[in-house]
Amino acid sequence: MSAAIAAALIWGTSFPAMAVTLGPGVRADPFLLTALRMALAAALATAVLLARRRPLRPLLRNRWVWILAGSNALAFTLQHIGVSLNAASAKTALLVNTNLVFIAILSVPVLGERFGRRKVAAVALALLGLVALTTGFDPRQLAAGTFVGDLFVLAAAVTWVPFILGTKRATAEVAPLDLTAAGLLVTAVLLAPTALLGDPAAFPRGALLGALYLGLVVTFPPLLLYTYSMARLPATVVTLLTFLEVLFAVVLGVMLLAEGFSAAQVVGGALVLAGILLVAADPSREDALRATPTTPSERGP
Repeated sequence: MSAAIAAALIWGTSFPAMAVTLGPGVRADPFLLTALRMALAAALATAVLLARRRPLRPLLRNRWVWILAGSNALAFTLQHIGVSLNAASAKTALLVNTNLVFIAILSVPVLGERFGRRKVAAVALALLGLVALTTGFDPRQLAAGTFVGDLFVLAAAVTWVPFILGTKRATAEVAPLDLTAAGLLVTAVLLAPTALLGDPAAFPRGALLGALYLGLVVTFPPLLLYTYSMARLPATVVTLLTFLEVLFAVVLGVMLLAEGFSAAQVVGGALVLAGILLVAADPSREDALRATPTTPSERGP
């Protein structure tokens, strides 16, 4: 559980970073940023994989690596385009995390996870908290930015649904480090041609700094922690824990981007934490973990 929380806190910094790099201050080209971010992440991940003496070639023939990489590549492209059109970091975090609804519903038939009353209550509390955190229960906040940008971010959220469900299935066959590193390498390869769609003139020095942070800090390390958590916890539980990224993104937005913070958002943060604590205290979770069969992921990263 601590790995999922750590991943959420690191990912929480990505929303303000994207807002600055793609927003009015820098206006980096989203296609170039996506391609460079994934190339940097893939270089770091591959270096770690080779340093651990893991064979790379067999991983590149694994079907899960290509399925997850395709979904990830498309989702990141859609997200970066959306943020370039709508730089509100808190609202972006809300829209991205709406995929919890689909994960909660599909985890039952696809993954065979139980969805009892405690988990239903946790999801409801967390979603209500998300709305409060990002809008302060003020519908006018949803009008901030552009509608087209919101559609791109929502499309990214939907695209990440098969990635999340597939990651859970894939960890039964592939260790987290192997899956994460190989997946990022293929993602970078798939995204390399999209750099041709970008405008090099729209990539100033500030954009390079943003790409370095996004690529080396908030992509491979948290994704590895996330995949490690997926190997050990139900998909809905991990998705709930990553809601902390929204709380952290809102706090950073207040501190770094001068975004407002109301009493309703304080309530929203409390609701998100309540939902996480509710599912974390579920006594059936320990039973499910003890009943989990041995898989490659349990032999460590």
